Amino acid sequence: MAGASIKLDVRQFETLERAIKLYQGDAERTVNEVLHNEGGKLIQEEIMRLLPVSGRDWTGKRKAAKYAKPFTQVDGNLAVTVKTVNAYHYLYFPDDGTNTKNHVGYKGKPREFMYKGAENQTSKIIDRCIDRLIEKWESD
Repeated sequence: MAGASIKLDVRQFETLERAIKLYQGDAERTVNEVLHNEGGKLIQEEIMRLLPVSGRDWTGKRKAAKYAKPFTQVDGNLAVTVKTVNAYHYLYFPDDGTNTKNHVGYKGKPREFMYKGAENQTSKIIDRCIDRLIEKWESD
């Protein structure tokens, strides 16, 4: 199953950590709100932008993932995971470039659209977390 997650580099983590320390309220809840309400959607939108379309068509074929709603979001504590829904688990193959008997991936090379989608939105999500923490700190 294809999935996406965010990994922070040291600078991003330190910036977020400073904002959390500055805001002595319930920072964990604030970060969770951003991740669950906005972060997952941002990641999904970016992955959708990067999704390839095979161009193949036959009677009864579902529409391409790029034009459907192929993802679901699983919220965790200080985490959000974007995963494919059952009908679109096949996205694993072009994402990591693996082969099956009937599928040769993308020239045998990974596309990594799930990872890149999450990575491309990391800075925006971190900025929103920091902004929200500062807003709460200023309003207290």
